[in-house]
Amino acid sequence: MTPQEEGPEPREYLRLPAMIPVRIGIIHAWQGSGLSSLLGSMSNVSRGGAEIHVRWAIPPRTELRISLPVSALGQRLLAEVVWTSASPGSNPASAVYGVRWKERLSQDLLDTILLRQTGSAPDETGAIPRT
Repeated sequence: MTPQEEGPEPREYLRLPAMIPVRIGIIHAWQGSGLSSLLGSMSNVSRGGAEIHVRWAIPPRTELRISLPVSALGQRLLAEVVWTSASPGSNPASAVYGVRWKERLSQDLLDTILLRQTGSAPDETGAIPRT
């Protein structure tokens, strides 16, 4: 796949719009937090990162372990929060977090994740066929 060229800033990797339920483990919990595992969802998945939707405030630079519900994969992806849409003091239920994978995903792994979650692998343009 080629990088996405549209929008205000070109992306290094094409992002695929699947919404995938995930379990998020906090590797480096910040002071005062005993929370270690959260339910959430992941969208805009790419080889370089994704967006995470979770009902909890997560500061940038927090390291995460994202577990996919697909038991056949048994995959846990290590990531770091690089940005958030939440402003200080806002409701974290509406926040979105951008994460960067610690190790870039292979195209085969990305295709497998999307195939198992959506039932369709992306085509050569990155679009997921609608059934």
